[in-house]
Amino acid sequence: MGYRLNRYVCVRKDVFLALVMLPVTLIVSLVLFQKREGISFFSDQYYRSQLTAKEAKNVINKNYNIVFYKKSCPYCKIAKKEILEKSKGSDITTFFADVETVSGKELVRKYRISKAPSIVAVRGDNLKVNLYAKDDEDGRMIVEKKVIKDSFR
Repeated sequence: MGYRLNRYVCVRKDVFLALVMLPVTLIVSLVLFQKREGISFFSDQYYRSQLTAKEAKNVINKNYNIVFYKKSCPYCKIAKKEILEKSKGSDITTFFADVETVSGKELVRKYRISKAPSIVAVRGDNLKVNLYAKDDEDGRMIVEKKVIKDSFR
């Protein structure tokens, strides 16, 4: 009887450990995936990335923007509100690329981006790359509102 009870307790410990480790493993996996791909699961400050039928048509017709950013970039942070407002009010599909992720680095190479606060406006076969925030003549950080406005027309 003692042997059977010991065996039962050992099996129960294994099941308990498995049940505890499964959620821990899932959480760690999600956090690592989030860091690698630049997706935020735990914050309401994320960029939207789902593609609708209208947006798909824009992409096929080469009518879209790619906004490059870096989470620690002060220029990106000061322009974020303006960028998000203009993108929401525009018919132009906008994608956001974190320059520190694997996919973001590929886009940086493809579009030859030199600084994080850049926006690429693709219109047909024409491609325009601009900084959406920079230093003015006095060395103060400014948001390039005209660049942003023109990119979302």
